[in-house]
Amino acid sequence: MRDNLLGTEGYCPVIRRTETLQCVLARGLAQKAADTVGRTGGHLISCAASFLLLADSRASFEIEGERPPRNRFERWGRALLQAGKNPLSLDELDRLHGVLIEDTRFIKAGLRSDGVFLGERDHNGDPLPEFIGARPQDLSSVITGLIAANERMRGSGIDAVLQAAATAFGFVYVHPYQDGNGRLHRCLRGGQRQRVALARAIIAKPRLLLLDEPLSALDRNLRQQMQLELKTLQNTLGIAFMFVTHDQEEALTMSDRIVVMRAGRIEQQGTPRDIYRKPRNRFVAEFIGETNLFEVTVERIEGGEADARTSEGLSLRLPAAGLAKGQKVMAILRPTDFTLGEQGLGGTVSRAVYMGSDLHFFVAPDMGGPDIRVIARDGAAAPETGARVTLGYAPATVHVLEEA
Repeated sequence: MRDNLLGTEGYCPVIRRTETLQCVLARGLAQKAADTVGRTGGHLISCAASFLLLADSRASFEIEGERPPRNRFERWGRALLQAGKNPLSLDELDRLHGVLIEDTRFIKAGLRSDGVFLGERDHNGDPLPEFIGARPQDLSSVITGLIAANERMRGSGIDAVLQAAATAFGFVYVHPYQDGNGRLHRCLRGGQRQRVALARAIIAKPRLLLLDEPLSALDRNLRQQMQLELKTLQNTLGIAFMFVTHDQEEALTMSDRIVVMRAGRIEQQGTPRDIYRKPRNRFVAEFIGETNLFEVTVERIEGGEADARTSEGLSLRLPAAGLAKGQKVMAILRPTDFTLGEQGLGGTVSRAVYMGSDLHFFVAPDMGGPDIRVIARDGAAAPETGARVTLGYAPATVHVLEEA
């Protein structure tokens, strides 16, 4: 009698051999995945695995409707980094759970000592369970059996994804801990699930990969790091990424081509530099990056430059191409186009915001009108609130919209 069960008497999962599963197994994706990972640089694998982990982490919290603070993400990351370094055992699971939970004032560490159910309660407060977890007195033996089954499947040649699914589903279904089960099960395979998912994505070679705000939940430093890693991954794989974001700086950083839409209609499409430097209309100019808008009337044209003035009397020099005397246009200057000098637009610093490497400050023009926003590198000459300044700029950096 041949014992071909996946587990032992302590825990034995059953996987239905469906036609779909058989077709997938027949493709030999596990071996192809191993071959692909072997031919791919370790840095690329690390970048892609990090991205998959971040997306998976975000989804895990969103399922429960949580917006966790940064320290919870960090604890989860520490647990995942440590997973796989020690042999899997009940003591190792308890240790990883302690890393994940850390604060045991409100959450009991170790296996739970009470029952658990998923569902609602009636008007009397009695449970209406849709799912009931394992009994507390059975948890130790069931988890020990689950670990033994995982080891048996590892040596049986079963597909790695099937093994991971059977082990992870069993862990969550048993629900051995008071909290953290949905995240701790990701430690059971020591990151193999992410590596297999990456390899299969590479093998499939999709023509288009949709990324819907994958980095929005990250802090600024980590988000910037992941932006660069994603660009490296996209350039190496040659797969088109459609990256959806409401962060204008992120759009400029991530894109080879940007499509700006409003109310379902395309306002402008082009390279990040074209969109930023040559916006087609006011909406695009204000949507992509920070900007200063000046409604001016052309007063004089001389050579390749034109003199124009706002209704408050502020004078600007613009490129003269296509302009006529008396024409009303919109002049655009980005905050980084200004320099502090002795000639230009005079005014007083109304507000200064220190942002590390940059200083963002607002200048109230002497001639009146809205404050001018300026971004300058931090340095000894950085102006403070109340300081008198003169803003210089090169007329060639001014972008002109014909409609004022």
